[in-house]
Amino acid sequence: MSKTILYNCKLDRQKQAVDIHIEDQVISRIEHHAKTPDDALDCHGKLVTVGLAESHLHLDKACILDRSTIEEGTLDEAVKQTGQAKKEFTEEDVYERAKNVIQMILPHGTTSVRTYVETDSKTELRSLKALQQLQKDVSHQVDIEMVAFAQNGLTTAPKTVKLLQQAFESGIKTIGGCPYKDKDPKAHIDLVFKLAQEYNLSVDFHMDFDLEASNSSIPYMCEVMDRTNFKNKVSIGHVTKLMALKTDRRKDLEKMLADHNVSVCVLPATDLFLNGRDHEKLIPRGVLRATEFDDLDLNAAISRNNILNAFTPYGDGNLLRMTNLYANVSQLSTDDEMRQCFEMITTNAFKILGKTRAIEVGQPADLVLWNTDSIASAVRKLPQALAGWKDGKKTFSNPAPIIY
Repeated sequence: MSKTILYNCKLDRQKQAVDIHIEDQVISRIEHHAKTPDDALDCHGKLVTVGLAESHLHLDKACILDRSTIEEGTLDEAVKQTGQAKKEFTEEDVYERAKNVIQMILPHGTTSVRTYVETDSKTELRSLKALQQLQKDVSHQVDIEMVAFAQNGLTTAPKTVKLLQQAFESGIKTIGGCPYKDKDPKAHIDLVFKLAQEYNLSVDFHMDFDLEASNSSIPYMCEVMDRTNFKNKVSIGHVTKLMALKTDRRKDLEKMLADHNVSVCVLPATDLFLNGRDHEKLIPRGVLRATEFDDLDLNAAISRNNILNAFTPYGDGNLLRMTNLYANVSQLSTDDEMRQCFEMITTNAFKILGKTRAIEVGQPADLVLWNTDSIASAVRKLPQALAGWKDGKKTFSNPAPIIY
């Protein structure tokens, strides 16, 4: 039986320090701190939280900025240039780049990742096989969940459908769709749900990624869910179109999503970089203000989307930085709003992944120690992650700097 005790920890909203006891990968006891034994792990009153979750990340096409030449900075250009680069992807190449990203995100406190794997005639199953191997190799550090993703359409790509089916037969549990890149968006949505029902899958769409105040795919998606009585998890990413709609229409669509238990993922870095390029002044932010969803009980998360490619030509793996960026762009300021943002990379993100994580007895001991004393200050100040644990085992140490 393995045992670990984190002494003298600060939990958010609690004045008194606590000791967190871990046995056999789970939190076994939480008690008020009295004294730290000599040579024990003293957290010195610093904040401990659950690990962070990336709920929308593309590991297979990360770190290929050197293979792109960005001139327009548009979505179409990013898709085209990445499509060209994909032809040269090998299993070894995808594995090494994805492993590099895992090594970037781990010391910033991330313990779970949902990643899309492009499964089409350009990559076939090479990226999938690479990430399945990586999933095994880093399981002691980070949980990786894969989404077999049809980036470039389905309705005219029978080979993609066959490759997706092979992915599902290999154990992939979620299908990813992209209606706005298909010649027939409605038929694309139909086919995604057909495959999801056939293989008992969850569904995750890239959806409504523009700032045009028309032709949202949300109503049709919900219509298909009603018609098919679809009960598995559904999530959608980007959804920037909502911010181009008049308030009443936007709220109607948001309520529709809430009524159908659809989760939404906001991707600040990519959405800011690619949207609004056709505006010469008063450039729109193009980032969904999901903090207004609480009244609807609509689940919303924040994630990174891409790192160092034509979709997002920057990134250091710090998910907390995405949360800070989102709070800034959304003009949030109160402590409660900061905590709400933090929930979007923990509680809400884990809901998309079908998990729960909390600092409670019986919960998995996936924890992070931060160089601060509250969640609100963590979002505001981007403190250093000092150490992390996965299933109760330490995965990294990153001591605070000593100033001379």
